[in-house]
Amino acid sequence: PGMKRLLLSIVVLSVASGCTPRQVAFVADSMGYYDQAVIEAEIEANDHNVVRYHTVPGATTWSHPNLTAELFASDVDTIVVTFGLNEVRYLRGDADAQPQRTLAQVLASWNTVKTQAAQNGKCLVWVNTQTATPLNTYPTSYYIGQLNTWTANNTIVAQWRDPVNYNVTNQAGSWLKPEDGFHLRAGSWGPHAYGEVIRNALDLCP
Repeated sequence: PGMKRLLLSIVVLSVASGCTPRQVAFVADSMGYYDQAVIEAEIEANDHNVVRYHTVPGATTWSHPNLTAELFASDVDTIVVTFGLNEVRYLRGDADAQPQRTLAQVLASWNTVKTQAAQNGKCLVWVNTQTATPLNTYPTSYYIGQLNTWTANNTIVAQWRDPVNYNVTNQAGSWLKPEDGFHLRAGSWGPHAYGEVIRNALDLCP
């Protein structure tokens, strides 16, 4: 009976501590750029291990130099990605984001990421995008809404949108760089919160 009780308590303990520690490749645009060490430490707080951390300002799923290699890398079982805001620049046809892309073209690229992750047995965690001011004007708001809907339907979502929207609306955007309203402000709680929502999503990996 003593041994049975011990085994039972071990089972209960392992269930309580969340899922298996993940071997993570983190692949991001500039959202991962500020306070990288803080973000990585938050992701790793539940025994997850960030094997490699890539952040490339301006990158999209089709231009990020590390994304494909990580989708096929044998030493990681999980891919965490942050994409969306730069894709919106191509969807809008900004002068520095050419040639312009359609929503169908962007989602085709995102579907490729989903397919390659699945083919290689990797859990795909996608950080969604805030919709609060100053990003909630048309057409930006429309495109972000479409992209967030896709991530909700196709990936395990790291739920960044809601806490950062709350911070923007109720706390004067204290987590974000005041000059643009969406990049993480180094030294603020923003990088901690961003890493935390990723860590929470990792616990949802099967």
